[in-house]
Amino acid sequence: GGQEELKVNFVAIEDAYVSSANRSQNYGRSIYLKADKTPVNRTFIKFNTSPYMQKTIGKVILELTVSNTQGAGSALIKGLDFREVPNTWSENVITYNAQPVLGEVLHTFNGPKKPGQKIKIDLTSYVKTHMGVISFAVVNRGGNSIFFNSKEISDNKPTLRITYR
Repeated sequence: GGQEELKVNFVAIEDAYVSSANRSQNYGRSIYLKADKTPVNRTFIKFNTSPYMQKTIGKVILELTVSNTQGAGSALIKGLDFREVPNTWSENVITYNAQPVLGEVLHTFNGPKKPGQKIKIDLTSYVKTHMGVISFAVVNRGGNSIFFNSKEISDNKPTLRITYR
């Protein structure tokens, strides 16, 4: 008999965005996260999956909710890149001038999104081999800015949804 598949949700332990318009400003306490090309706004999100390092991981989905607090969402015409980054940042210190180096693109998301809608990104292959503390950057390739709920808001925070055995 096969084991039943179980689910666990990890809410971000840290998140922030940085802006080239205010290079030394920290946005770690903002209720939203922002990704834009001009000016450059990048989002950074950190999770801790350490308690499940010994489990057999099935699927890993990063879920972000488009914020209702800022305008009408985004057309996302050129796409959002989800990139790996080192864990060398903390949400109350990170600025545009002091941000981690962007690593490889793990996933690119395209398609329009409205406030309240969720963006679901499959990061299974990466997370399976990087269980523990993991950081991602969200980089907008162009088009309009997009805002996501941060962990500082009451619900629909950035969440890593993991199935395991």
